[in-house]
Amino acid sequence: MEKFSLQELEARSAICGHYPALLEIARSSKSPTTAYELSMAKCNGREDLAKACRYLSMIKRDFGEMLFDNFVQEIEGKSRKEGVLLNLKPFEQTIQRFHYLLELGNSLGKEFSERFSFSEMDEPYLLVVEQLVAGIDGLQGDHARIFHDNMVANSQPCYIDEARRFATDARNRKCVDRYGLEKTMVVLGMFISFVADLNGIPRSDLCLRDHINQNYWSRPKKTN
Repeated sequence: MEKFSLQELEARSAICGHYPALLEIARSSKSPTTAYELSMAKCNGREDLAKACRYLSMIKRDFGEMLFDNFVQEIEGKSRKEGVLLNLKPFEQTIQRFHYLLELGNSLGKEFSERFSFSEMDEPYLLVVEQLVAGIDGLQGDHARIFHDNMVANSQPCYIDEARRFATDARNRKCVDRYGLEKTMVVLGMFISFVADLNGIPRSDLCLRDHINQNYWSRPKKTN
């Protein structure tokens, strides 16, 4: 029987972090063979996943439950982080879209840089703003308090009201003013950071948030 190192088994089984059912099978199975058979049944014949589960079970058999549990915790954490970042992607894309609209308005002159209207192409971004407002309104207990305190410490809680107004006006196909657009971008950035912090994602992974807040948090007064 081929003998694998711990590093080889970890590399071959890391995909299990995306499948809680496989983690449970590997944890409860009495042997790698049993883990393979149960995984084949659970995953509708996906041999790649069944093999990964078998390799994961081999870590427990060959290197002990402590190393097994440590590795499971590691791949669960990575999987959760990837899932959170994937869920935050629409929020980042919305910031990018609004940033583009602001820059486009600036290039076209004052007539186009103070008020903005949206087309059907912007529908996905407007839905994200509605999700943003619903997400903030849905915060409870300590989460609600922490988010509100962050807004007070870094800007003003009225920015959230601007995001609500933005969502309503955009949905009714009204024009949105520059102030509302900029402050909605700030709230988007704050929400991205808040969700990332809750899930242990470092700020270094959120370069978009820092870029937007540096540009739109408190714009300097124009000087002659």
